[in-house]
Amino acid sequence: MYKIVRKKQLSEDIFRFEVEAPEIARKRRVGQFIVVRLDERGERIPLTVVEADREAGTITLIFQAVGETTRQMAEMQEGDSISDVIGPLGVPTHIQRFGTVACVGGGLGIALVYPIARAIKEAGNRVISIISARRSDLLIMREEMEGISDHLEIATDDGSLGYHGFPTDILKNIIEKDKRIALVVAVGPVLMMKAISDLTRPYRLKTIVSLNPIMVDGTGMCGGCRVTVGGETKFTCVDGPEFDGHQVDFHELARRLSIYDRERKSGGVDLEPSPGLCHIEVIKEDSKGHIPRQRLGEQDPRQRIRNFNDVSFGYTEEQALLESKRCLQCKKAPCREGCPVNIDIPAFIKLILKRDYAEAALKVKESSCLPAVCGQVCPAEDQCERTCILGKKGEPVAIGNLERFVSDKERESGIIQVSSLPPAARGKVAVVGSGPAGISAAGDL
Repeated sequence: MYKIVRKKQLSEDIFRFEVEAPEIARKRRVGQFIVVRLDERGERIPLTVVEADREAGTITLIFQAVGETTRQMAEMQEGDSISDVIGPLGVPTHIQRFGTVACVGGGLGIALVYPIARAIKEAGNRVISIISARRSDLLIMREEMEGISDHLEIATDDGSLGYHGFPTDILKNIIEKDKRIALVVAVGPVLMMKAISDLTRPYRLKTIVSLNPIMVDGTGMCGGCRVTVGGETKFTCVDGPEFDGHQVDFHELARRLSIYDRERKSGGVDLEPSPGLCHIEVIKEDSKGHIPRQRLGEQDPRQRIRNFNDVSFGYTEEQALLESKRCLQCKKAPCREGCPVNIDIPAFIKLILKRDYAEAALKVKESSCLPAVCGQVCPAEDQCERTCILGKKGEPVAIGNLERFVSDKERESGIIQVSSLPPAARGKVAVVGSGPAGISAAGDL
């Protein structure tokens, strides 16, 4: 249990907690976060560690009460205890002597940019800070930001304090006047971080954004913090939370986050679990006989943050048959060459078309000891699917999804077959460890 030793309300829905967590306080580094769970049945919430007092053994958390759990947390009082606190997590902020650094925080992002700006200042850099909010009474941590900044600018949407407008206007003016700026750090709403990254790109000014605000459960399981960075898929809670703002695909991120629009309340997302599971779409062939690649269904994000079940569902039988029809059955199958264990991919897909799923699973097992695992975690898009002929002008056959399908079918049938074994050789081998490597080694031996 983690005791709340101090509580303070910073604005109408933003709260500051100091929590006893000596081990985390000792190990935490700037930019890292923790995951809290109020009780055994509660959802997981990732929160940035704003400050850590190693001597007192406490960490400081600042959060916005926008959903059921954060509102429940806001009602807790000094002396109450949080059931679980896990961390520190995430990649720490890279701190060095940069020179002059502009730090921009918007809304709750002010609390998240503060520890970064403070560490940058303590490393001997000159810090120019810009903080913004919708109105003056929502502006948090003004005194703290003034204390660690060489210069502080304020912007409010309604003009009630400081500049009447957006922080990007202030930043542009600073960049034009101060040619010494070496780095920009931005934390806040996604649209704000996108605007700042767009602004600094023509200046070739290195820009770091923290995508901490988009994290859902902080474990990498829900996929809610998935983002494309430099053309590669990243997960904020595992690979971040900080990324090169010029490499982040903000357009894709904004489109995906728009699914929460209906649930937005008080400027945040109300993550109530939705009934049932998300719709599984079967994409049939068009009038020209073209069959698009079948997509896996997924749990609704508001549901999956509350369980440890698979995020994605395997193919239905109809989807698997449609996807198998896409295979060209190449005589010299490049997909086999792309597979590290040389699975006879055309052969097992042909067996799916015959609806002989047991034999299809056995065909995969001729080359792979763990098809049920590899069908889910193998990076097929960079291996067998990358060499698929269909991928030259369109989308490759979903080989990994089909491997998962036949493995799921075998498991559901309850009849597990094993490939024929050669005559036993002389001698015995002991394999210590029953993980994937141990099982694979035992299978091959």
